[in-house]
Amino acid sequence: MDKRIILLIILLLIAVNAKKKKAMDIPTLRTILLNAGFPAATINLFIAQCLFESPGLQSPVAIANNNLTGIKYNSISPKGYANSTPGTISSEGDPYAKFTTYADWAKCYHAFMYHAGTLTATNADDFARKLKAAAYFQSDETQYANGMKRYLQQLA
Repeated sequence: MDKRIILLIILLLIAVNAKKKKAMDIPTLRTILLNAGFPAATINLFIAQCLFESPGLQSPVAIANNNLTGIKYNSISPKGYANSTPGTISSEGDPYAKFTTYADWAKCYHAFMYHAGTLTATNADDFARKLKAAAYFQSDETQYANGMKRYLQQLA
């Protein structure tokens, strides 16, 4: 068989498989987060964080691992919480958590946010301050809050 035909078949198979795994959308994300126990009054803060961590809810890590916030597998205690396994290796060399479903990710994400104190956050600055204090991210707190604010404006 001609090598070009084989290559074409392989490319078609890749395209078909890529379409099977859809990116998350905001209405579905909202429902998943509410079902996981996130507060309705401030749900947009959590959606904004997901959008900031996984632009457009379409980052390769999010899609491959059902993980919209980049939770690392090694930071989950106990290991395997919320149906997770080691997933894609991060640029730091440790694996992201790969969740069976987005609902499993949301349960784990809720636990992280509960311990970080963000479930009572009232705005992006408060949210970022609490996350930073919980050592959730390394970047600048103001930049993180401003990134979330851009998405909050879109959600308003």
